[in-house]
Amino acid sequence: MQNVELKAIANAIAQIREQLPEADTVVRSKMLQELETLREMATSILDAWMEVDDAIEETLAQISEASIDASIAAQGDQAPQYTASLNAGAGVQQSVQSRTESLLQAPVQLAETWFDMSLRADCALRKGLGYFDLRMFDEAALSLTQAVAEQDNPATRIYLALSHLAANRVDLAVSHLNVARVRANDDVTVRAVLEVDVQICAAREDWHQAVHVLYELLCFDPTQLDTWYNLGVCHLKLYEFAAAERCFAKSMKNEPTDVEAALWRAMSLVLCGRVDEARQLLTTSTHLARNVEEHALLRVVLHLSTQRIDLAERAAIAASAAEPNSAFGYELLALCRAVSHRPDEAIPLCKRALALSPNSSQALTLFGLCSYLTGDLQRAERALKTVEERGESSGLTHVVRARIATLNGLTADALERLGRLSEHPGMYAKRLAVLYRGMLHLSENEIALAEADFERALHLGLPPSAIDIARAHARSGVAQRS
Repeated sequence: MQNVELKAIANAIAQIREQLPEADTVVRSKMLQELETLREMATSILDAWMEVDDAIEETLAQISEASIDASIAAQGDQAPQYTASLNAGAGVQQSVQSRTESLLQAPVQLAETWFDMSLRADCALRKGLGYFDLRMFDEAALSLTQAVAEQDNPATRIYLALSHLAANRVDLAVSHLNVARVRANDDVTVRAVLEVDVQICAAREDWHQAVHVLYELLCFDPTQLDTWYNLGVCHLKLYEFAAAERCFAKSMKNEPTDVEAALWRAMSLVLCGRVDEARQLLTTSTHLARNVEEHALLRVVLHLSTQRIDLAERAAIAASAAEPNSAFGYELLALCRAVSHRPDEAIPLCKRALALSPNSSQALTLFGLCSYLTGDLQRAERALKTVEERGESSGLTHVVRARIATLNGLTADALERLGRLSEHPGMYAKRLAVLYRGMLHLSENEIALAEADFERALHLGLPPSAIDIARAHARSGVAQRS
């Protein structure tokens, strides 16, 4: 690294990383502040570099234009003295174009005709792409907006849409992508629009539309493995497990060593009830993986789903051994203990994870869940409330807090929370919310409302046996109060 300032920033970051394993909560808080300051310093250096680069490009263009004007004005014997300058100017212009073409091909492989624009717009575009590659999406959007104002084309709109999408401005991303969609006049651009459209669908959790767009992409190339893989993920989100398994199988057809596809295919097999096939595939994928811990969470969940608690714990312990100063392995082991009805053993592991990573919402959520399972409702409520206040709560957080409110006699609070959760985009949370709300209505002797919720739970995919158990449990509670 030649830049002295950037080298100093890199050294400061390296020192922080060396001290991180032994740092306590106070020190880690100071480290976060220092890292934010270092980020601001690095950003200012990058901004300065880009401004200098723009000035250089504009000056080169002015030299080229001046050379051309001088050559036209030259007459007779005066011509030779300008020849070298003219050639130099032409060479500069050619090098600028070739350098630009090379740079613009780097982020994504697209048609060379995508970016044919003036130098001023080109500078804004290069600046926007530079920020995009550095994941500075707000800055990228500003520069790309300037590029669009100078000369509009579908490619710049696509990058502008991606920048807004990465910054969670989904509506702006859609508006720019729609402009690109209308103007797309070649297969490469149309495919790029569709690929961004899939990302927008995922951001909106519109998995039905995502499936539709992905099948459009397959019309261009039915052998594209990534498209089949993404289709598998979307079908999983829609609880279409057999379709998901077929898509992951196609994804593995020409890439049998794709461990991630193998693991998700195994999960699909489990959810289809084909547990033996899932176990066999899971065993095979373990031998394929160079790094067994790379997909540790998925492996642990799969082992738990196939009732192999011993293998799940072994995978969690291996993850912890691989990264002893990370909370991740302890969280996984706590999950194993909680799922295997040992929440009292999971709580110390959650505490260990929180000691290593105090801001881990996963560890705190698991701590709250295990506290609830052990009957410590007050401690569970405190933990889950903290997660919710951070804006990092999951459907499970709301479900457990609703159950705690019910047990504490706060019926209105529980109904309000379950009502919001019944419209949750996640099917698992929605099913539980409707089921628990039906139980709560039944315990309050609101028979019609209860039956409506149980009927909806049935339509959402809960088996009749689960609903019968919920009914019996709610009625037993009513009988005990009587």
